[in-house]
Amino acid sequence: MMSHKSWLVGVVAIVVIGLVAGVQFGGPSSLSAAPDEDNPFGKGQPEVLKQTGPKTQPAKPADDDPFGSGPATAPTPVETTAERDQATALRLQRARHRRSKMQMPEAKPPLYPEPDAACKAVVEALASTADFQFADTPLQDVVDALAHRHKVNIRIDHRALDDVGIGSDTPITIDVKNVSLRSGLNLFLRGLDLTWMICDETLLITTPEEAESTLTTRVYDVVDLVVYCDENGDPVDDYDTLIDSIASTLSPTTWDEVGGPGSISGNSFGSAKLLIVSQTQDVHEEVVDLLKQIRAVAEKYPAGPPPMLYPSQPFTGVIMGGGTGGGVGMF
Repeated sequence: MMSHKSWLVGVVAIVVIGLVAGVQFGGPSSLSAAPDEDNPFGKGQPEVLKQTGPKTQPAKPADDDPFGSGPATAPTPVETTAERDQATALRLQRARHRRSKMQMPEAKPPLYPEPDAACKAVVEALASTADFQFADTPLQDVVDALAHRHKVNIRIDHRALDDVGIGSDTPITIDVKNVSLRSGLNLFLRGLDLTWMICDETLLITTPEEAESTLTTRVYDVVDLVVYCDENGDPVDDYDTLIDSIASTLSPTTWDEVGGPGSISGNSFGSAKLLIVSQTQDVHEEVVDLLKQIRAVAEKYPAGPPPMLYPSQPFTGVIMGGGTGGGVGMF
């Protein structure tokens, strides 16, 4: 009985000694309870579960990030209608100011290469006044009489006329006065389905087929007709308007866009603005005449900067600039 008591007392003593040792050395393990003020999880919770620092969200996978792997950027604010109109008005005001500082360029001699002396004589003769009074006169005699009166070389392309069955003895009847030599030739040659061209310093009577196969290339200075200002007041070139006006007005079936032999294109070489035209002689004459008429109309307007061209607005007419600085345009 005594031995049993002694055993029980020994066990109690061991327990008490263990408790005293635990209090003295700060607990038996690192899992002891933390003070209440430092433990967000309440009394008695293990200190290793304590949170330190601000909470952070776990990183999203790249495929969940609509902005890619980098940091998200704020969306661009939407511009209101009033702000957009104000910006447009300011841009146009600045464009007009820049445009006001510009002056219309003047064209150099409008045609390259310039005709030599012999060709100039033929061109001048074509513009001179003539009388056509012939009754059943052979074609050759008509040609000889006109050459003598106007002091130019005129000859018949016999090979081409023979191919279409027209001889030099074909009778000609015409009675017109005070017309240009060019107009008189067109009048009686049209009835024979013939035409003329300047070839080798000579006025040659030939067929339309032969004339169309003999193209000459000429360069026209059109700097005064193609320079405009865009919405920002910067100079821009508009060849299309002038080209469309020429191709749709002068012998429209002779241009390559509709299957004809002639071609026309606009090109800028440095400050030069040029039309390069490959056409028959008579069409070149028409081009020269049309450009003269355009410039004559444009010169009636006051001198000033190039007209403004607004690509965003529909356009149904011809925009022109004047060789002296004037122009008809959209302002």
